[in-house]
Amino acid sequence: MSCSSEVSRLHLEPFPKALTASLAVLLLSLLALAPAPGEAQVGFQVVKKAKLQLALDRDSYAPGDTARIAAVAVIDDNWHIQSHTPSLEYLIPSEVSFTLPEGWPEPTLSWPPDKLWQSQFEADPLAVYDGTTVIVATLEIPDNAATGSFPLDGELYFQACDDRQCVAPTSAEAFVAMTIGETSGAEINQQLFDQSSGEGSTGATNATGGNSQGPRGFFGILLLGVLGGLFLNAMP
Repeated sequence: MSCSSEVSRLHLEPFPKALTASLAVLLLSLLALAPAPGEAQVGFQVVKKAKLQLALDRDSYAPGDTARIAAVAVIDDNWHIQSHTPSLEYLIPSEVSFTLPEGWPEPTLSWPPDKLWQSQFEADPLAVYDGTTVIVATLEIPDNAATGSFPLDGELYFQACDDRQCVAPTSAEAFVAMTIGETSGAEINQQLFDQSSGEGSTGATNATGGNSQGPRGFFGILLLGVLGGLFLNAMP
């Protein structure tokens, strides 16, 4: 029997429906991570559209003092990041977190009012931040805090969008040197805190060290793609 006859008898099974749907959604997830034309990328790390700066309200603090930290998000022109209370469930909220000495309480965050932005893909306006946005963290320094100077690390987790696209969620990091002494120091950077108090606040939240809204990063998006495909397969 010839090889051609044997090949003609082979029965090629189609891909399972669940696998096909999963691969399709996974491909779309990968495409969502691709940078816009002209953007540099290493692996899946897209160019960031916002940066973070940190500032303190005093040049030093005494144990037991209340410190205020201004987390200043500087967002690129013509771009915005999502509000920390986004308008829609599928949008990724902005978050601010800090790395503190062991035993220190988490600070309380006061966010400025968001702005309403009209997108091309939603009928209702979306809550966003743009330009320079100041988030104020209020930190209670423990009474037994050791004296000295240490770096206070902060992180802004966000997803940036413009009127055409959203890039992959990413983080911006910054640090500021905090000094604990015997007495309270002089006030500094008051214009930042005056600006924030003048804007008002949409509410206070506790800063956390991670994104409580869902999985972060590349592997989280891959997982969502696979689960989305399985969900589509289960639909009638």
